[in-house]
Amino acid sequence: MRWQPRFFQSVEQPINPARALEAEFEAAKASLAAGDLTSAQGRYVDTIALGLRQLAQLSLSLEQTDQAAADLVDNSEDKLREVSRGYYLRGQNLRRLGREEEARKALALAADTRNEIQI
Repeated sequence: MRWQPRFFQSVEQPINPARALEAEFEAAKASLAAGDLTSAQGRYVDTIALGLRQLAQLSLSLEQTDQAAADLVDNSEDKLREVSRGYYLRGQNLRRLGREEEARKALALAADTRNEIQI
């Protein structure tokens, strides 16, 4: 199944937040291992977003509303920068290995992720 943004998927709350986060992360790793960089990117972003929502929920349960807001806003751009940097480094490494087509895809994903930050 190809990745699609969460708002297009059915909304079903998992019972165990840790398992939900682990499942998202494993799906991202599987997409990456399969060479589906577009799906991997979306799944990694979903994993980060889910983790940030869980962190914000924890802050809210501790009545730390300012921290909850910061968890959702401040960290999301930092995480996207990390994802972009990861794709960039992957692209550079693939280029060194002579795998130019894969390198171009990874570098394009790095650029796309950077553009998401600027929107």
